[in-house]
Formats: sequence, C-alpha cells, structure tokens
Amino acid sequence: MQVSDISKTYDGTPVAEPTVTFDGVGAENFAYYKGDEKFTERPTDAGTYKVVVTVDETDTHEGAIAEIEFTIAKKTLNYLELTKVYDGKPAEKPEYTFRYGSLAEGDKRSVSFRAMPTKAGRYSSVPDDYKILNSGGQDVTERYDIKFEYGTVTIEQRKLLFSTGSAEKIYDGTPITNDEWTLLSGTLADGHVMTVQTTGKRAVAGTGDNTLNVKITDKNGNYVTDNYEISVKYGTLTITPITLKFKTESAEKVYDGKRLIAPGYEHISGELLPGHTMSCETDGWLDVAGERENTLRVIIYGTNGSVINEQGYRIEVD
Repeated sequence: MQVSDISKTYDGTPVAEPTVTFDGVGAENFAYYKGDEKFTERPTDAGTYKVVVTVDETDTHEGAIAEIEFTIAKKTLNYLELTKVYDGKPAEKPEYTFRYGSLAEGDKRSVSFRAMPTKAGRYSSVPDDYKILNSGGQDVTERYDIKFEYGTVTIEQRKLLFSTGSAEKIYDGTPITNDEWTLLSGTLADGHVMTVQTTGKRAVAGTGDNTLNVKITDKNGNYVTDNYEISVKYGTLTITPITLKFKTESAEKVYDGKRLIAPGYEHISGELLPGHTMSCETDGWLDVAGERENTLRVIIYGTNGSVINEQGYRIEVD
C-alpha cells in the first residue's frame, strides 16, 4: 500500500486527505498524530505529523496498514528598507512582505513599532511587537515560522548649498571681510530657522576662504543643524601687498686687494603705511675680480616694532 505525501505550507486550512494506492477494496480509515496526540480531524496548524492509514479486511481481501510523516511548514517574513530625506518628522513605519507564500486566508498582521526616528541617521527596522491574528482575533503567530530579515530605516541629511562673497584690496593694515552669502539650493524643513554668518577674515597679504557658519533650529529652538548636509562654495578674501621698488648703485674698480662695496640705493616707488618704518642696507660686496649683484636688505617694522615684511609688503630691487 502506498500513501501520498500531504506536506504543505501553512495556509489556515486543513491538510488534504492522502491518496492511497492499494490492490484491495476495503474501506480506508485515517488517523492523524502529533507525537502521542491523536487528532479526530485533519490538522491545520504548522508542525510535524504522521497519518496512519488502515484498510479494512473483506471477504476477498486482507486488510492493510501504513503510516507516513508529513509537515505543515511555517512561513518566513522579510522587511523592506525605507529611505527618506530629513524633514523633522518621524519616519513612516517600514513596509514588510512575505518572502515565501502569504498569510492564510482571514489572517492578518498586527505590528507595533517603538517611536520612529526623526533625526538623520540609519536605523534597524525592528518591531517592538509582531503578531498574526486570525479572523476571530486569536493569536496564531505560532503557526508561522517568522524569520525576520530586518531592513533599515534611513533618514538622509537634508542638503543645503551656500556660497559666500569675495573681496580684494591692497594691504592697509586692517582686516578684510565680506558679509554676503547666498543659499544656492535646498530648503529648510517646515518651521526651521537658520542663522547664517560669514566668518572669513584676513589682515595680511595673501588669499583665504570666506568661511561660513550656519546654525539651524526647529520651531522649539532646538539645535538641528546636524540633520543637514551643508556645503559651501567659498568666496575668497585677498589682500595684495604694497610693492616697494628700490634701485641699488653700481661700483667698479681695478683689483687692488680691497673689498668693493656700493652702499648707495634709491627708493623708487611705493609708500609705507603711517606708523611703519624701514631700514635698508646694501649687502653686495666683492673681494676678487669678477661681478655680482649689489643686493639690498630691507626690513619693515610695524607700529609695535615687530618685523612685518611679508604681512603686507613686496620688495623689488633693480
């Protein structure tokens, strides 16, 4: 006698009666067991069972008995990912779906999540509680093999792009700034307010970025700047040095064993700022036959007596 396999995945309905192949003609009887527990009806819940089939003896045929194990398999659940851009509001509850099969007819899911996140970041979509209820409101979760494959809830930073203004001037001993800024793209979440201030400043010759400070608060005054991705196209602050031009004198003689120097120089152009002073001294010399430049050493002092050559002056000597 052969008995067909009646294994299936849980769907809320009883297993089918097995098909019996037998040469006899007696009545077929079915008994279902889960361990030592005997069922009078075909089982519905997930689990491992056996069915014992007996065929009654007749006047012309002997009876027979056979048994076979079968299973009602549970189901697997898979959570999908959820991504949104920061808006100061809680993320929606993530979607979820069965990877294999579906709920049995009449069954429904009951899912509860802790308070969903509001800040930018990446979070696991783990529910606080998950149940499956049948049409009568009874908890039938145990009939399902719920293997959670947790997705993620991602709140992306809200993007803002700014630019700052540029400025340029000739060195005058005072800092250069530019308070101009522009929001090139992006918007604030509802109810949020931003405070923006350029922070770039330069007082010496050279070029630097006109940096920016951005502070964003929500309607309750809470600091929420970290939930924004802030990018800045920096303007530049440039101070051009004052050019001081000099010319040193030349000298020539026939070799006589004595050092040749030419201490004279001429200040051709460029002016010091009020309160600044300078000292100049040629340091070109020659002890042997030949030729070399008559260089000039120029030291410029600020109002406090410190050397400030590179802070605001460029020296050119012909």
